[in-house]
Amino acid sequence: MDIKKGCALNWPKAVRARVNYKVCDEGIYRIYDSNKKLIKEKEGYVPDIFSQDDTSFGDYVCMSIDDEGLIQNWEVTNAMLEDLLS
Repeated sequence: MDIKKGCALNWPKAVRARVNYKVCDEGIYRIYDSNKKLIKEKEGYVPDIFSQDDTSFGDYVCMSIDDEGLIQNWEVTNAMLEDLLS
């Protein structure tokens, strides 16, 4: 995912989807820079940045992705980024 743009990377063109992922209580989340260098790795519950609608929380990631790979209603706050990088 491109956090700034709010899009799924390498998303197939002309495909729309509603994704619902259960992360089995804990996951591993990795953040890379634009050169694909690892910046941060974090374990635990789904970070708030992935709670983009009312159904994403705790150990679920739920989002709608349009036919261009854009995540609908994507909004990132500084607090979300700080949480992700802490």
